[in-house]
Amino acid sequence: MSSPYTRISLTAALAIAAIAMVPRTDSTAVSDTVVREALRHAAADTTLAEGAFTEAQVTRGEEIFSTICVECHDTTELGGEDFMYNWEGSSVGRLFRTITSTMPESDPGGLPTEDYLAVISYILQLNGFPAGESELTSETELLNGLRIEH
Repeated sequence: MSSPYTRISLTAALAIAAIAMVPRTDSTAVSDTVVREALRHAAADTTLAEGAFTEAQVTRGEEIFSTICVECHDTTELGGEDFMYNWEGSSVGRLFRTITSTMPESDPGGLPTEDYLAVISYILQLNGFPAGESELTSETELLNGLRIEH
């Protein structure tokens, strides 16, 4: 099983190879556009069903949830029908932006990025998405391409 990041890495490599063939006039603008577009297309082919986070992230996310998030939330609101009703069809990027800009309530954005990614991994696993071999990263294009859907 190939990881979502492997596919993105290969697509990015192809985009970089294509950039090398572009005439040097205004190559920076072209290269940024080409790479961004290649990553967007690769991310669109990625699904959570392939395992976009690791079991270690889930374990860490559960620890963080049980020490910080549990002050205001419980797993019943973040796992199952209620969560899927609110988030199905949305991107993991939207979930990441929402959580990092509003949580914890006492210090929005105050946790390290890795902690937010771990909590999101835990929430995704609560909703039946499997862990995989690659860690969930804060790469915007990848997060925006990952759709929360069964």
